Amino acid sequence: MNMFYKNLSMWLVIGLTMILLFNLFSKPHTQIEEMSYTDFLSSVEQGTVNKVVIQGNEITGIAQGGSSFKAIAPPDLELIPTLRKQGVNIQAKQHEETPWY
Repeated sequence: MNMFYKNLSMWLVIGLTMILLFNLFSKPHTQIEEMSYTDFLSSVEQGTVNKVVIQGNEITGIAQGGSSFKAIAPPDLELIPTLRKQGVNIQAKQHEETPWY
């Protein structure tokens, strides 16, 4: 019975290590600048925002020059018309649930 627990603990450690490595390497590590919603709107109005992805109240996107940014948006009915007026590529996604592990 003692050998059973040694094998079980070894497989648990291997399994947890595999999950950790998968999570570590599955997400790209890019530098994302966090900005206020006011700064985000200013960037949009200046025409320096190329693309946005709206997921729930989180906005991520790419500015001119290829830099990435992130902002949290309050409820704003004028956001989409403002983005469209400036010619920003808009993509919407459903809110992602966090994994159970």
